[in-house]
Amino acid sequence: MIPLSQMLKENVVAGMFLDRDGVVNAKAPRGEYITSPDDLVLLRGVAAAIRRVNELRVPVYIVTNQRWVAHRHDGIEKLRAIHKRLGALLGSTGAYVDGIYACVHEINRCGCRKPERGLVDEVVSHNRKLALSSCVMVGDAETDIELASRCGMYSVRLVSDQDNVHFDRESTRAQEIAVDLYSAVVGKHVVGGTNRSARQPSPSRSRETFVLSTTSEKG
Repeated sequence: MIPLSQMLKENVVAGMFLDRDGVVNAKAPRGEYITSPDDLVLLRGVAAAIRRVNELRVPVYIVTNQRWVAHRHDGIEKLRAIHKRLGALLGSTGAYVDGIYACVHEINRCGCRKPERGLVDEVVSHNRKLALSSCVMVGDAETDIELASRCGMYSVRLVSDQDNVHFDRESTRAQEIAVDLYSAVVGKHVVGGTNRSARQPSPSRSRETFVLSTTSEKG
């Protein structure tokens, strides 16, 4: 099977979908969430990877579950601020995403929380010519891989060097396994963890569009 890095070189990828936490930015400690812009730290190599995809004119969409928003009166405001910072951090390096689509509902309360395909359908509704069969989903959880399967997309599961020690490769349906987004996109491994050097963003370079899923919440 052709790896993602080669697919990109051959210009056969129509779009790239990314999970957020653990793929684009560092995750919060177990049981916690990124609830403030100051908590958002890009993972090392992510900006370079996304910039590479931008250069190939492949649209990049972030699809993310953020159920903590449902429990905060200021949740949506906070999430917008977090994604504004994300766009600014990427923009300071010349990278951008074409859209950030977020499910803010509790578990089993909607049709957009991954692995349900509502967020992807939302993207397609705004980009009618996007062929999902030629798209890629990159995530660090099996829910992302299940979403890719439901949508007919190529799937890449990210497993860090640390997690790889205990990871059972037979436990995933992913078509490809990579250590991080950079290695998946470029085919090389970047040494290091989070990229804390990108702390002074330039908002003028950001191009992302933040969309809250409009999939109806169940009563």
